[in-house]
Amino acid sequence: MNNVARILIDSVYWASLRSDSGSAVGVPQALWDLFSASSEDAAEAAYWRIDNEVIVQGQLHEAAVPTLEILLCMAVSVPSGAVRRTVAELIQQMVFGQPHPSEMALGNSDIASECQRLARGAIWVFYDWLSDGDSDVRQLAILILRKVEPDARRWALVMGVRREVDKAEGVQRIFSEIDRGLY
Repeated sequence: MNNVARILIDSVYWASLRSDSGSAVGVPQALWDLFSASSEDAAEAAYWRIDNEVIVQGQLHEAAVPTLEILLCMAVSVPSGAVRRTVAELIQQMVFGQPHPSEMALGNSDIASECQRLARGAIWVFYDWLSDGDSDVRQLAILILRKVEPDARRWALVMGVRREVDKAEGVQRIFSEIDRGLY
């Protein structure tokens, strides 16, 4: 884990942030475990500890915003493989998420737009991921960019080329789903 991410994690008072279990006190350890994961199983275990707290079935809790900030900080340097795939999956879930009803009731309805704004600031990381050796990461990058890219012309240009050169089945399926209006 890079030092900046560690400082960012330590700078958040996680116990005061709302999550699905009530408090996000366990999220920092899950983030540390994710970024130090040395296997697919370890990355997946950390994923579920983050997912089950900050974004449950597409619904965002207050802790999603600082969690996403840290994931975006790490996205630049996380090596390709299970950890990058897990980070990409969490980011994609957050940019497509909607506020949990409990957050809406508390007037915190801007969580989704804040997550999208944060991801938009890291747009070049996602463009870089379009060349990742893992087709799952490329698929997730396409979806994230679909949601946060503000320049429709640039989106169309880059994705037109990607559609032609990336023949991975999952990538082509994502393009087909986009064509059908699913994203």
